[in-house]
Amino acid sequence: MGTILPRSFFDRPTTEVARELLGALIVSDLLPGDRRVLMITETEAYDGPQDRASHASRGLTPRNRPMFGPPGAFYVYLVYGMHWMVNVVTGPEHYPAAVLLRAGMPEQGPSRDAAATDAIKGPGLLARYLGVTGRMNGLAAQRKNGVWFESHPLLPGRETPRIVASKRIGVEYAGPVWSARRYNFTLLPARRRDA
Repeated sequence: MGTILPRSFFDRPTTEVARELLGALIVSDLLPGDRRVLMITETEAYDGPQDRASHASRGLTPRNRPMFGPPGAFYVYLVYGMHWMVNVVTGPEHYPAAVLLRAGMPEQGPSRDAAATDAIKGPGLLARYLGVTGRMNGLAAQRKNGVWFESHPLLPGRETPRIVASKRIGVEYAGPVWSARRYNFTLLPARRRDA
């Protein structure tokens, strides 16, 4: 596998981190005896208190407190009383920004079977696949905490990644300006350079 991404990777503008997490791995040891590894294929950026789609737009609350914490920490919250959402905090401490992990592709491994190679699409399914719950909220993305990020040799050989930026999903409540921001980033299948 790759090199563990350090805290400094996340201590940058949230849109940069959201783009550069595409193709990286998130690794989970939370499920006993079953390491889960996903290559991240879709992210969304939520950038500071001015971002009307962000939980931080109403200021500091008990729920969003991790967003104001150190970069590289997890912000995990529950929606509809059943789905955990996994975010990683970005930028300088006290500036509330985070990247939501929306989709990933399972990496092959000794505990993976052929049926498990389908993409995990949707942030709730991603959290469930990794075994992430509210217990990770506020914890750093580190091996000792059971979930971390690693670099990945993205699309080796003569293939180049294609990244599409589009509007975030389900944020119409944020108004015409913030709902139109192209803060959703998706990694598309590679296109061969000699094609």
